[in-house]
Amino acid sequence: MGMSVRVLAMAVGATACGARLPAGSESGSSSSTSTSSSAGDTSTTGPGTTAPANETTSSTGSESSDVTSGSEGSPVFFDVGVVSASAGSDSTTGEPMFDCSNLPDLPVKASIARQVPGGEDLEFDAHGNVVIAVRGQNALFLIPREGDQVLLNPDINVISTAGTAVLPDGDIVVADEFSALIARIDPDTGQMTPITYGPGIGGCNGLIVGSDGMLYCATYWDGPPTSGVARIDPDSGEAELLYPAAGIDGISFAADESYLYFSEGEFYGPGQGHLYRAPFDGELGEVEDLGPPLPSGTLDGIVSDVCGNVYIASQVTTLECAGAAVIRVTPDGEAEVAGCIGNAGFTPGVAFGSGVGGWEADVLYVIDWGGRVWEIPVGVPGARLPHL
Repeated sequence: MGMSVRVLAMAVGATACGARLPAGSESGSSSSTSTSSSAGDTSTTGPGTTAPANETTSSTGSESSDVTSGSEGSPVFFDVGVVSASAGSDSTTGEPMFDCSNLPDLPVKASIARQVPGGEDLEFDAHGNVVIAVRGQNALFLIPREGDQVLLNPDINVISTAGTAVLPDGDIVVADEFSALIARIDPDTGQMTPITYGPGIGGCNGLIVGSDGMLYCATYWDGPPTSGVARIDPDSGEAELLYPAAGIDGISFAADESYLYFSEGEFYGPGQGHLYRAPFDGELGEVEDLGPPLPSGTLDGIVSDVCGNVYIASQVTTLECAGAAVIRVTPDGEAEVAGCIGNAGFTPGVAFGSGVGGWEADVLYVIDWGGRVWEIPVGVPGARLPHL
């Protein structure tokens, strides 16, 4: 087993956070290459078991060994966990560094990583699987990067599967976008426990887990006062609406949870595709409207990286891309296309890989309704999730 060391990732003028990568994964500019054996593999094993994780596939990072400070002050370092010592190192400390002031150029090429059952959202567990709740069928799958997929539960008994997340104890949660119901599934047995929440809050489309173990929900269906941003206790179903608004669709914490980002603009809001940001310290601060990131018809799923950027699954019309794309928005509000998928499919869900089983931690994975998982190697590690 190779030597591992703790990584500090640098960001200029940012707030330090506790984002971590899983042990044994690597940060840096890496790109996973799809293979013909994985794309299109739809064989299924029986329910009630967890698909075995493949060995982690990683690439040596290409970071510069020189760490430079920005003009606004000294760098702040993000602790992003334990990774292989083969990654680039700082000339002074010998520790690998991730330089947030020198990110890879965008856009980068999107390619198909794997064919899966179609879904609204995707998330990665700690065992090398992508978690997919099939839209319109309610079947829940665990799917490794290569090999047989596992049908964990054939019917999780929701009307329309939407936001998918993993709790700190490993339980999977899938939201019903049309009613105040979340399915909580044991990943070992497939048993589903319904979580009914409320009162007075609509179905969740976007769903994330905070470091406090609570669910944070983007709900759009009914409009205010029942839609907006909600917090839900996954044990009791106790819930509160933190911010009432129309058409709230995607949601993500910044890596250090200093901000909560959420979007409006799929089908049920004003349709202007606005991104919102609010300071967060257990409660939401004043909500800031960042406007439309780029000319777009929709904004959907959101995910964050360790450098404070957010990535939004979108539909855009730009010189670089027309159709499905992922947009990156910096903490300063600057936006650009991170990766273009084009007219190949509508892409509602996006997640960073877990760093386990070949799902790279510095690669974005995007699902379309046709069941293709696209990979976009942005070269920046994703924010640490509570279950990893």
